[in-house]
Amino acid sequence: MRFLHITGALDYRSTRARRDAYLVTIEKLGLQSLGVIEGDWTGESGLNAIRNLPEGAAPLAVIASNDLVATGVVRGALERGWTVPGDLYVTGWDDLDSSALQVPSITTVSLDYQRLGSRSVQRLVAALRGEPAPAPEGGLQRIIWRESTGDFLSAKTPQGKD
Repeated sequence: MRFLHITGALDYRSTRARRDAYLVTIEKLGLQSLGVIEGDWTGESGLNAIRNLPEGAAPLAVIASNDLVATGVVRGALERGWTVPGDLYVTGWDDLDSSALQVPSITTVSLDYQRLGSRSVQRLVAALRGEPAPAPEGGLQRIIWRESTGDFLSAKTPQGKD
């Protein structure tokens, strides 16, 4: 399986962090990558990225920077006559409500914003008091498995569970 990452706008720290994590993981696991395509957080950037891939690019797993980009990826794959999942496996980020409703529904990463906010306030208060930052309790992210990855990634994880 080959992989491709489509970023958001690179002036965002989170975009660069996701890109760097993708590159490190590809290398660490010895996976084949078609590279990184710079996007802009929009569905159009995902659509154009897939439209511009060379013939024979599928099968491919696409890691999109957010669910909007992933939606564009799915659209581009369907325009090319590719199946999702099948020829293309797609993941997004942000768990937008619409991602669960489209066909195929988008596998995504959900971030617990309430816990993130709480953790940020705790760190700020500790810094203001001159105390060490509290140790984080568990992760803030979880994968929401849906149709766009089929059984490729979710063989042991029920849909919608982490």
